[in-house]
Amino acid sequence: MPSSNECRKFRRVVLVDDNRASNFLHQCLLEELSLTDEIVVLHNGRQALDYLTSQRKGQGEAGRPGQDLILVDVNMPVMDGWELLHALEHTDREYLQRNAVVMLTSCTHENDAARARQLTIKGYLEKPLDEQKVSALLSAIDNS
Repeated sequence: MPSSNECRKFRRVVLVDDNRASNFLHQCLLEELSLTDEIVVLHNGRQALDYLTSQRKGQGEAGRPGQDLILVDVNMPVMDGWELLHALEHTDREYLQRNAVVMLTSCTHENDAARARQLTIKGYLEKPLDEQKVSALLSAIDNS
C-alpha cells in the first residue's frame, strides 16, 4: 500500500451503511490511509440522497475541486444501495460519472455483481474493506 503521501486524496469520503460496526472499521481504515480530510457517515440511502443533493445544490462543492469517494452498502433499511444509485442515475448521472461510487456488500451474489456492472459505478467490493481491497480499488479508479 502506498504511503499516505502517495495515496489518492478525495475531496471527501461518504460512507453509507446501516451497520455501525462496519462503519467504525471502515472509517478507521480510511483515516489510517489518509484518503481524505472529511469522512461523512450516513446510515441509509435516503440520508445519503438528501446529503448528496444538498451538497450538489448548495455550497458543498463550491470552491472544492476534486473527486468524492462514495461507499454504498447494498442492503440497508429505508432506501437500499440499489435504490440510491437508481435515484442518482435519474437525477444527476454526471455527478456519478465525476465521482467514484463503489458498492459494498457482505454477501457476494453473482446476479448482484452483474447488476452493479450496469450502473455508473467504479467498483463492487465485499465487506469488510482492507488495505489490499482499497489499493485495488484506487488502481481501478485511476484506470477508469
